[in-house]
Amino acid sequence: MRNYFIILSFLLFSLSSCNDSSKGGEYEALFTKEDSLSFQNILKVFSENYNENQEKHRSVSDSIISLFPNQKALVSSSLAQIHYQKSHFDLASEYFTKSAEVYYKLGYVSKSAEQTANAGVCKEQIGSYQKAILDYLYCVNIFDSLGEYQKSTVVLNNIGIVYQQIENIDSALSFYKKALEISTKIDRKDLSAKRYNNIATLYEEFYNQPDSALVYYLKAHQIYLDIDSKLLPIVENNIGYIYLMKRDISKADSLFEKAYQYYITNKLDNQLPAVLRNKSALALVQKQFSTAINFAKEAIEISKQNGERELQLESMKVLVDAMEASSNWKEANINLKSYYELKDELKGIEQRNTIRAIHTDHELEQKNHLIEILQLKNENQIRKMWMLWLAISLLVIILSGFFWVYRLQKNNTKLQIIQMQRDISDYITQLEEVKEQKEQITKTQHEFAIKNHDQRVLESLKKYELTEREEEVLLLISRGYKNAEIAEKMFVSLNTIKTHTKNIFIKLDVNNRTQAAQKIIK
Repeated sequence: MRNYFIILSFLLFSLSSCNDSSKGGEYEALFTKEDSLSFQNILKVFSENYNENQEKHRSVSDSIISLFPNQKALVSSSLAQIHYQKSHFDLASEYFTKSAEVYYKLGYVSKSAEQTANAGVCKEQIGSYQKAILDYLYCVNIFDSLGEYQKSTVVLNNIGIVYQQIENIDSALSFYKKALEISTKIDRKDLSAKRYNNIATLYEEFYNQPDSALVYYLKAHQIYLDIDSKLLPIVENNIGYIYLMKRDISKADSLFEKAYQYYITNKLDNQLPAVLRNKSALALVQKQFSTAINFAKEAIEISKQNGERELQLESMKVLVDAMEASSNWKEANINLKSYYELKDELKGIEQRNTIRAIHTDHELEQKNHLIEILQLKNENQIRKMWMLWLAISLLVIILSGFFWVYRLQKNNTKLQIIQMQRDISDYITQLEEVKEQKEQITKTQHEFAIKNHDQRVLESLKKYELTEREEEVLLLISRGYKNAEIAEKMFVSLNTIKTHTKNIFIKLDVNNRTQAAQKIIK
């Protein structure tokens, strides 16, 4: 890429505690001073002794979490950061997700979404692009619903980056523009400038429209001039490259020199390779071959030290072109060989990341399959319990029938002794039987109506993928029971019922009990 301003934002959001307008419960207990020191020491030892044994790291991580049961979300997130720093992105994603789940259970929806976004970054690193996009889209919906538009624009920008990586450029452009729209709406000029730069990159590199790219680069440049941003030289370097493409040599040279002098003055050697590579390309156009070779070699050396392999590869290409232009064929061939070796190496890394992503997806599928098996076993166990209950109920009914037959026979014997008493008793018995029959019919009709209602509701619930407990709660809601009555019937706390109710509303995409009942009865 010509543009080194588009980078993936790891840890999009601060992990420090903050007020959350969406909270529904008490935030995790804060660390005591003693626990905090202990936790920091544990993390230090864990990081220093990190190796490639992934299962061991998972076991140790779970053990650390168990030591601090009241700070699970923060501990899980801290461990995820270490896994990320050690390039174990699948483990990092797993523990960011665990942190998100704890925050969600505590009622901190925004904090939960932040951790989910971080998990999306990790999935992107291992090449699970579609899953990363799903995580990001979920977070955007959460942040938009909470009015946290600054977070939303950051995530939208990351979605654009993912689409750019998989070369779905039209989608990338769409999300960059959505991010720009929100940045402008909330008057975040620094974020708007980044979006302008990203959009310009697409026009430059993929649409081959340098004039359109220049328009957006200049908008970013003007903002950075106004806010005195340290990112100004990056944009100047980008604009300079556009002028180099348009063969406006003087403007390109001026902008490259500004960026170069800024980095030299501020001793930002790590930022130099991109400018040096461009200055080398400019010198090549000017047929200053020795200058071009010197700049390219310097760019290669610094980018190699910084681990910027793609930039190193691009600088090597410029070096080879400069040597060939100066007829230095021997050195050109040597560097060309190194160029293709590095290119093959980077391609191998990309392939390994793809294989790793496939392996991670396979492990996830296996876990989901195991969960499905356990769910089926649980359903079979419940079915057996119901059969046992029905058998016991039938036995009780039969015994009750024999008992009542015996009682009636005994009464008839007594009624034969006194005719009047028998007539009166027969009359009362008839009245009771009629009443009982009416009540039984009413009860049967009521039970049949409830059963029919439940069957219709359960049929309509299949597409929403509710849990068994959520289905049970929703059935009682549809019958008109209040939360307190449902809690009493299910022998759980009122807060548990409220949590189930909230999850049901989210899955059914409704706002209240009435809408939920109406939606499942349609």
